[in-house]
Amino acid sequence: MPEDGAELHPATEALQALKWDDEDDTPLDRANKYKEEGNKYFEFKKYRNAIIAYTEGIKQRCTDPTVNAILFCNRATANFYLGK
Repeated sequence: MPEDGAELHPATEALQALKWDDEDDTPLDRANKYKEEGNKYFEFKKYRNAIIAYTEGIKQRCTDPTVNAILFCNRATANFYLGK
């Protein structure tokens, strides 16, 4: 995992673009992908990156209230671990 604030290698950026640029994904699909990404960052104690991923998941405005609740709770927990 890259360090907080570190620049990504161009190859890494290209891989991320492949992961996120699927036009067939619904807002729910994208929200779940961001949730999974945030969970990985959280697992590695990269709380700031986790917060960014959970926030991006929230921005997808999916219609599943359970997924939205998990994203908000996970983001709050990551903020808690940062002392906020």
